Amino acid sequence: MKRIIIVLTAAVFALSASAQELNVASFNIRNGKSLKPGQEMPKKGDYSKNNGWDQRKAEVCALINHEAFDIFGSQEVRKPQLDDMLAMLPDYDYVGVGRDHGDNRGEFSPVFYRKDKFDLVGSGTFWLSETPDKSGSALPNANYPRICTWAHLRDKVTGYEYIHVNTHLDHLGGSDGRSLRTAQTRVILEYLKSLPDVPMVMTGDFNQAKTNSEENTYAIFKNILGQSNFTASTGEKMTGNFSDARAEAKDTVASDAWASMTAYWQEGGEKYNPAKKPIDYVFYTTGDFTAEVYRNIHYHRDGIYMSDHLPQYCELTVTVPAADGE
Repeated sequence: MKRIIIVLTAAVFALSASAQELNVASFNIRNGKSLKPGQEMPKKGDYSKNNGWDQRKAEVCALINHEAFDIFGSQEVRKPQLDDMLAMLPDYDYVGVGRDHGDNRGEFSPVFYRKDKFDLVGSGTFWLSETPDKSGSALPNANYPRICTWAHLRDKVTGYEYIHVNTHLDHLGGSDGRSLRTAQTRVILEYLKSLPDVPMVMTGDFNQAKTNSEENTYAIFKNILGQSNFTASTGEKMTGNFSDARAEAKDTVASDAWASMTAYWQEGGEKYNPAKKPIDYVFYTTGDFTAEVYRNIHYHRDGIYMSDHLPQYCELTVTVPAADGE
């Protein structure tokens, strides 16, 4: 699905602007243990199912190289996995740190970007807690410290700037989990207000469906989509300004094929249900982009998927004003 980077808009706009295409993705690669040279293959866990990291890492990276995402956010990435990805993805650089202490320990939620297309303007990682700048901090009830990593990028050709935000929310179950993820999302939305005022894309494993069984939207997504506000730590009322790419794309995934966890796609399995509601998302700031195409990427060998999550792919277009004198 390699795409043309720059395309012309309709003739009425051709003299004053170009429509830039931005191909983004979210991919939870599933955390895994890298084997040391000469280490015997484990006889339990993912390796016993022919799905350990060393058994699938080459194909994970082959998929990414083939799709040639401009930028993608990943989740559950441990440092040895990150090193493997960088070695096999020569066109990409990344930003991010481990969630445990802000160094190489714990899972990363890195943002990868094409070095030939973007310059890095700025980047950072913050923690989803009452003290987001404190490494390793967390909200009450959280199973682990959770983070959000962002990259401020500038297109080398057009000069267009945008911020890519990537996160992985907590997996706590029940109503306590929904409340926790709502609180974590509000930390993100409040923190983003402190970043440069440029268009944003947010990817992530949100560990939650968008709606309940009655199709009512949960508070977390109402906040993200600007459908309801909340009181920030400063006391001011705040809300998000994002759109859901899956829902808004002109060419999108059918509603009976939304599931983003691979277990729901393995025919014959007890969980098989492609219509299961997704938990992985791509959002973009409303009015800054147009979602053209949205896809779940299905790639597996002999029925074994590369992760327990499907990559979420989206083609966005944004109108870039022409330079003076053009």
